[in-house]
Amino acid sequence: MGRPLGDAVGMGPNTANAPVTEVDREELDRQIPNMYRDVTNETAPNLHFPTERPLAQGLGHPNDLPTRLPAQATGRHARC
Repeated sequence: MGRPLGDAVGMGPNTANAPVTEVDREELDRQIPNMYRDVTNETAPNLHFPTERPLAQGLGHPNDLPTRLPAQATGRHARC
């Protein structure tokens, strides 16, 4: 079982920026697919959330889990 929400390493709330009081829904809808594409293609710089090993560790998985998985299940080979 993983850690409680918000307790995972690197997964706390980002309070560095001023709170947003209004969201442009159309702009958000345009940007979400771009972010998914960039993360999948590993071209997104300075992500505000963990991926790969830091994500697995933050969710409470054993440190050696990625090394026990077949190569096809991790990294670029695991894309949908």
